[in-house]
Amino acid sequence: TSTDSSRVSGRENSVLDRRLIRDDPDCVVKGIKSNNAGVDIERVVALDGELLRNMKASDDLKHERNVKSEEVARKKRAGESADDLHAYLKELSQRIKDCEARDKELEAELGALLLTIPNIPHESVPVGTDAAQNVVRRSWGEAKEPFFEIKPHWEIGEALGILDLEAGRKVSGRGFIVFKRDGALLCRALINMMLDVHSRQGYAEVLVPYLVNRDSMVGTGQLPKLAEDMYHCEVDDLFL
Repeated sequence: TSTDSSRVSGRENSVLDRRLIRDDPDCVVKGIKSNNAGVDIERVVALDGELLRNMKASDDLKHERNVKSEEVARKKRAGESADDLHAYLKELSQRIKDCEARDKELEAELGALLLTIPNIPHESVPVGTDAAQNVVRRSWGEAKEPFFEIKPHWEIGEALGILDLEAGRKVSGRGFIVFKRDGALLCRALINMMLDVHSRQGYAEVLVPYLVNRDSMVGTGQLPKLAEDMYHCEVDDLFL
């Protein structure tokens, strides 16, 4: 018998293909280091290897159980006793259950680790520890010094009567803004413009729920790493 590797590689929510981690761990390690992510890739590879071996053992035991079951049937047709085989089949069934239980344990631990592995940066991306090490790839024009004091956009917006920061703070808290009059019209116009532009380019317009389930957030890479920064409805286990 042989173990189908796709059974393993397709069951996790990791952004990275499990086969890449299995076949080229050095590439993944390099990507993890450049992302400053503390992931135990050696543990991931070890768990993946044990899971593959355990699944193959389970497949072998199932194959043997099928062979022995056919032998039992032949003995019954011949009027012979198959008590010894019945006892052995019972033992095989228990060993298969043990393998399947271990499968679940390995999948749980491995799945949790896989979700912590970041995407591997492209080889052209410079490695740095903070924004100060960002590299300017190109620039255009010349930055001119203003000849007057430039006001921040929130002061301009309040002076024009299109932003109301105080109302936003009262309604929701610090950092929230109420757009009004032309400000609200501008927001709606921008939304409509972008929807119209993309619809004309062949995209289908959809209106999705504002609340999504845990699987959706895991599948898009938001969970588990951003769990502390998300709005969570605990009663329904839905995320904003």
